[in-house]
Amino acid sequence: MKSPLIINDTITIEADNISMYAVRSSGPGGQNVNKTSTKIQLLFDYIQCESLPDYAKTALSQKKSLRFDSEGKLLITVQETRSQKTNIEIAYKKLRDIILRALEIPKKRTKTTPSYSDIEERLSKKKKQSEKKQYRTKKITISDDE
Repeated sequence: MKSPLIINDTITIEADNISMYAVRSSGPGGQNVNKTSTKIQLLFDYIQCESLPDYAKTALSQKKSLRFDSEGKLLITVQETRSQKTNIEIAYKKLRDIILRALEIPKKRTKTTPSYSDIEERLSKKKKQSEKKQYRTKKITISDDE
């Protein structure tokens, strides 16, 4: 697939930033596995990609769930089907989804404080629980009168 990958209205990944290899797949397929290369390995050089913003490149590099090769390129491996063409389509879809997730800017969390009634309720529950535990303890008193 030598055509560019369109991510959204503003970002298009050029074909020279993506390299693809077909290798022998493992798993079911009988003797067909031994003679056809249906597994797809897609390498995306996101560092050299000019259309990708810097914050997205940083987000991609910090993702722990992604795999990278020795040169730092993003590696996507697909062997879901026995068809090479279908695996290519799945690999490009996965790459598009990964880039779209990297483009999302996470919401900043606003710090909140619990309300007065929430604090009172929590403290009253703690007090009730403490009283319940106090009643369960056996108090042994030793008197000298015996």
